Amino acid sequence: MGRPTDWAPLADTDPVPGDAYEVAVLGRRFQATAQEISAAAQRLRTMCTDVYWDSAAGEAFRQQSVQTAGKLSAAFDRYSAAATALGTDPANPSPSTAARPNYAGALDQAQAISLRALQPAQDAATTQQTTLSRLRTEYGQWLAPDSLSPAASGHLPPPLPLVLPGPAAL
Repeated sequence: MGRPTDWAPLADTDPVPGDAYEVAVLGRRFQATAQEISAAAQRLRTMCTDVYWDSAAGEAFRQQSVQTAGKLSAAFDRYSAAATALGTDPANPSPSTAARPNYAGALDQAQAISLRALQPAQDAATTQQTTLSRLRTEYGQWLAPDSLSPAASGHLPPPLPLVLPGPAAL
């Protein structure tokens, strides 16, 4: 299910944009790549031993293999770190920390919180509009103009004292 497009009165746009499931897909792709790199480095390290190729050319190949395996291990570290940071399961409730980031899970949790805040905020805005309408109808004649009009921020201006008519006016 997609995210709402109308976030009023909380925000003009989605306050927590993104797709936690797509982030997790990318995390799993990086994790699979890291595993493949690790396997390739391991195969490269065991590919040529003295048993199979005992010569100067074999030794040169082995040295080159060790260097290449080291470079592959560094690539593994980067892909593995990226997979860990992105996360692989958006439903994972474990908290995201500096030592073990989990962006997919944290994004999913933040989006759930924003969704839970949206309906009460919309209900409160409806209640505010209803109340302001009643106040305008019942007390508008005694209030300064625009005293019940929300500011651009959505907040009401500070209350002004009512000017009640004297006993003769009643």
